[in-house]
Amino acid sequence: MNGSVQKYGTTWRIRWDAGIKPNGRRDQRSKGGFATKRAAQAALHEQLELVRQGLSLDASKLTVGEFLVTWLESKHNVRDTTRRSYDGHIRVYLVPLIGNIPLRSLRADHLDRMYAEIRAGTLRKAPGAATIRRVHATLRTALGSAYRRRLIAFNPAGQVELDPEPTRQRGVWTLEELAAFLAHTREDRLGAAFRLIALTGVRRGECCGLCWGDLDLEAGTATIRQQLTESAGRLAFGAPKTKRGVRTITLDVETVAALKAH
Repeated sequence: MNGSVQKYGTTWRIRWDAGIKPNGRRDQRSKGGFATKRAAQAALHEQLELVRQGLSLDASKLTVGEFLVTWLESKHNVRDTTRRSYDGHIRVYLVPLIGNIPLRSLRADHLDRMYAEIRAGTLRKAPGAATIRRVHATLRTALGSAYRRRLIAFNPAGQVELDPEPTRQRGVWTLEELAAFLAHTREDRLGAAFRLIALTGVRRGECCGLCWGDLDLEAGTATIRQQLTESAGRLAFGAPKTKRGVRTITLDVETVAALKAH
């Protein structure tokens, strides 16, 4: 990446390469009016950093929507389900409501008004508090990246107070209820899977991701190496949800027998 600083009359001007245009030609840009050489050098450094990060737009003109789209394109190490979640939040809520605001001008009061409109059902049927929290988490993550790239001076998403998510009482089976369920499903085609999940606590995707090579039925162990996930109607194998998800678990005698029978 090349750039230069030049004196232009009584002010200073910068020039830099922003990549390649769609027609194959070099995308050369310039900006003038800097009072000092030091200010011009700082601006050039900022522009070259934007190019390096894949954001070739002038940071002073970059909108929230433009940044979010580019940010999502740069996320190469996220799961498909996470990417789809980010994309939905950006496309459905963030771009329509705050996409036109200059990124550097974004403040907490903009976000307060946005969440008020979401709760009021301005765009579509009003979602619950949990959905709003997930949208906020996406925005906070994206703006955190903008802060680390020095595109903004602070993360305004960290200054917003959201409605508390209502707590829900989750029903938990008693030992008697679980025993009745396992007895009732013993001959079901998924009976071994039900028992494995119930007595080991593995996630559904981890259970579905098990291969026979992951089981040592003589030693009575199962090694979790992958999980099966669904994204956009397609099934795919992937790593467990967390690094600690790769583990070997001990199986009880009856679960081993159920797996052998299966």
